[in-house]
Amino acid sequence: MEENKFTKDQLRKSETFREYIDIITALFSDDLSYTIDEANQKINEYLNRKVM
Repeated sequence: MEENKFTKDQLRKSETFREYIDIITALFSDDLSYTIDEANQKINEYLNRKVM
């Protein structure tokens, strides 16, 4: 079964990702769609990156 995919704009407007709106705006592509798992992974990778 294929998971639902959401556009950058849909993720930005969702209650689930409200606190990550700036990250989504900056990192997510306008031309792609993401599953919830993909979106969570991309956000977590950004939040857990090493700052030099």
